[in-house]
Amino acid sequence: METTPAFMQRALVNKLLFGYYAATFAFVALDVGLHVNVRLAFLEGAPGWRAVYYGICIACAALMHWRPDLSVVIGGVEGVVTITALILSFAPRAMTTGDLMGAPISVEEMVNFLISGGFAYISWWRGMAALRQR
Repeated sequence: METTPAFMQRALVNKLLFGYYAATFAFVALDVGLHVNVRLAFLEGAPGWRAVYYGICIACAALMHWRPDLSVVIGGVEGVVTITALILSFAPRAMTTGDLMGAPISVEEMVNFLISGGFAYISWWRGMAALRQR
């Protein structure tokens, strides 16, 4: 088994990302049980799409568990989708002022941006690093 620092870092990132996707069950419980939507605040007004997205995240966790060799692709694709969704949901409100400004950004949305955006960036970064090695 390889024990180089680079390998250990990749292993840690793999566990962190798998944990994030596996935590989807906790995010669903918060959302459905306590009505605290910190994972998918950008889909607040679309409960059907939230359910689909939660299902995709659970599928990502399952695939990462059963096929760890695909985790770079899974995390990279899901990361790009999440980053794009966050940008499209935040940018219009963050870049306008005065009468054109939409509803203010809520605490749930900011927590969502930090959690989802952070892990999406890690996924994307990890995918790009893996592609550079090929």
